[in-house]
Amino acid sequence: MLSRAFLGLVATALAYALWGALLRRYTTATVTPFALLVPFVGRCPRLAFGERFRALRLAGMALVLAGLAVIVLAPASRRSY
Repeated sequence: MLSRAFLGLVATALAYALWGALLRRYTTATVTPFALLVPFVGRCPRLAFGERFRALRLAGMALVLAGLAVIVLAPASRRSY
């Protein structure tokens, strides 16, 4: 029960504070693509417990990271925001 309270209150409050700080410092178009990492980061701790991911899940994670790299690393002259 305590772990649920921690995740529901402390971790969420910390995440929103970090998100707000990033939005104050950078444009929304720069920060928003990192929301794509939420499912990826949620799965990564499972690796510490020895869970194996199937090839399809790993391919999906790789596609998300590749898409994020394309968005974030695009030359500034090609961005339309």
